[in-house]
Amino acid sequence: MFVLTVPHSVCDDGGECSFEHKCDFHAPYAAKALERSLVKHVSPTEVRVLHAQENRCTSDNNRAESRDTHMRTSLRGVLAKENQDDLFVIDVHSYPKTMPHEYKSWENYDLVMMVPDRCTRVFREIHRRFLSKHGNSPGVRVKMIAIHPLCDIVNECTENGKDAVLLEFNERQSYANMSKLCDEWIACFMGVLSSSRENTSTGS
Repeated sequence: MFVLTVPHSVCDDGGECSFEHKCDFHAPYAAKALERSLVKHVSPTEVRVLHAQENRCTSDNNRAESRDTHMRTSLRGVLAKENQDDLFVIDVHSYPKTMPHEYKSWENYDLVMMVPDRCTRVFREIHRRFLSKHGNSPGVRVKMIAIHPLCDIVNECTENGKDAVLLEFNERQSYANMSKLCDEWIACFMGVLSSSRENTSTGS
C-alpha cells in the first residue's frame, strides 16, 4: 500500500500568516499526479491520499506538535494496520521559485528527495538510475538529501518501522511538466522498490 500525505495543502488561512510560504501551492497537484502514476503500477485500492484540513499557520501537519490533527491521526491509523513490507509513505510538498540562502541550490532542480537513513540505499539507487536515464535534462533534474529532523511525518513513519520519503517539487515548473516528472519518477521508484523487496524476501 502507498500513502500520499499533503500536510501543507490548505492555502486559505482566514487571516494573517507568519509564513512567507503559507502553503505548498503545487503540492495538491503533485499528489494527484503521483496518484495517477502509481495506479499504472498497482490497484487504485492500494493508494490512499491524506490532505491536511487546516493551514500550516493554524497547525503545521509536518511538525511533532500537530500529531493530533485529523490527517496525522488518520496516518497513524494506517501505520498501525499495514504490514511493514506492504506500506510506503510519500510526503508531498512544493517549494517557491526563489529560495532563502540555505536552500538556494534547490532552485536548480525540479524535484528534491529528502530521505531518512533507513531508506538511503533504496533512494541512492533510484537517484543513480534516474541520473543514468535523464542526466541533468531540464524538467527532470532531481536532487537527493538527508531528511530534515523537523520533518515529522517521515519521523513518525521511521519510529513505527515504516518506509517513507519526502518529495519537494519546484513550483516554477508547469503542471504538464510535473505530471511527466511524476510518471518518470514513479516508474523508477517502483522498479527499484520491487527489486529491493524481492532481494529482502530471498535474503540476498
